[in-house]
Amino acid sequence: MQTTSYSLSDILAKASRRSLTIPQFQRDFTWNRQQMRLLVDSMSRSYPI
Repeated sequence: MQTTSYSLSDILAKASRRSLTIPQFQRDFTWNRQQMRLLVDSMSRSYPI
């Protein structure tokens, strides 16, 4: 299995372009905006996620 790493700025850029997708095998997306903000905040502080 091969993995790809992205920087936080790459992820945010993809999100602003609306080019992030959820793979078919994943469950439905259920996070609200506050939860997403908290995740990005944790990543920007280098907290383990």
